[in-house]
Amino acid sequence: MPPTIRFALAFAFALTLSAQVDRATLVGTVTDSSGAVVVGVHLEIVSQETGLRREARSSATGTYTFPQMPIGVYTITADHAGFRSVQVKDLRLGVGDKRGRYAPFPPA
Repeated sequence: MPPTIRFALAFAFALTLSAQVDRATLVGTVTDSSGAVVVGVHLEIVSQETGLRREARSSATGTYTFPQMPIGVYTITADHAGFRSVQVKDLRLGVGDKRGRYAPFPPA
C-alpha cells in the first residue's frame, strides 16, 4: 500500500510589481509522510467566484506554482496515481498573504 502523501500547500502569496495589484502567486511543495518530495502530482485550482481554472504538476523537486492568480476564493485539488484526491475548499487568496497548510493525501 502506498505511503500517505502530504501535499504542503506552503502558500506564498506575493503581490506582483506590475500594474496588476489584485494578483497573488500560490506556490507549494508536495511531499509524502516521510518528507520526500512527490513528482508529477496533478494540481488544479478553480475560482469559486468566476470559474477560472488553472492546472499545474509538481516538478522534479516537488514544487508547483500558480502565478498571477486574481484575488478571491478558490478550491484546489491534488491527484496522483495510487492515492485518493485531496480537495481544499474555501482557500482565500489575498494580496500579500503568506501562510502554510498541510492536507493529507491518503492512499487509494
